Amino acid sequence: MNKKNILALIILVIIVGVYLIVNQDDASQEEFYYFQNTSDAYHTISISQGNDKITLVKNNNVWEMTEPVESPIKKRKIDDLITKLTSSKTSSLPVSVSEKSQDIYNLTDSLATLITIHDSQGNELTKALIGKTDSPQFSYARHPQSTEIYQLSENLSWTVNPDVNGWRENIVLELNSDNIIDFQVATQEREYKFTYADTLWKFTENDFTQDVTDDNKIMKSLLNRFKSLRSTNFLDNEFESYEELLDTPYLSIKINTSDVGTKILTVIPYDATSDLLQLGSQKSPLYLIPKNIREDFDFELDALVQ
Repeated sequence: MNKKNILALIILVIIVGVYLIVNQDDASQEEFYYFQNTSDAYHTISISQGNDKITLVKNNNVWEMTEPVESPIKKRKIDDLITKLTSSKTSSLPVSVSEKSQDIYNLTDSLATLITIHDSQGNELTKALIGKTDSPQFSYARHPQSTEIYQLSENLSWTVNPDVNGWRENIVLELNSDNIIDFQVATQEREYKFTYADTLWKFTENDFTQDVTDDNKIMKSLLNRFKSLRSTNFLDNEFESYEELLDTPYLSIKINTSDVGTKILTVIPYDATSDLLQLGSQKSPLYLIPKNIREDFDFELDALVQ
């Protein structure tokens, strides 16, 4: 074989080698959905970090919390979690396979948050450790039995959080004021009633009556409380500790509506900033609400005519 043929062969080998390396790299960089791109089979999602753990279960297409307490959950949070799970892509080439890198990416068993997803038959669909990251664009994940670390296209570290109260639905009351027929208020000092008729609210307290418009400052404040009353915290399985106090409340409100029937709120003081509220006859949970809500219902009569 002469020198020209040898040179040509060398050049051909180099070209083929470069072609193989480039194409192998392209194949290794192929993207895939880390958690699958559909949530149709999702039935149970468990999220745990250290001693904190929550379990979310889908019943009749509605997600709710079953552990550590049974509770409705915020729809926007589960929607956000499902969207990020089904949108998370990664490269088939991990960013690291070194066990030492788990500390760098917060993916050790103790630092990471574990998410496990099962179907309705109890079969495990997927499991992953999610590391905390400051980036809003991405996060890192690995399987608990693997050292391969992948960068996800979604930041799950902020979403996958086993904070119980962060997941629980904190809306205590959400009424349409147009459907309120009347409401009665009783405190330890007074009782009064508002009744809606002919575009006006009729206020009655003892022998005093007054027509009040929706634009009245006091009326607006009270109706806004009924439109969106949210709790700041929950007390589970503690009814017996407060039962006697709830029998003689500082504030009791009975609201009659045309769409959701009657709602009864019973309120007692809790601490310097919060009151404790019982909704109807519900014993658990009891709700903590800001103290100033109780103060809104104790107004001067002169304020109704302003």
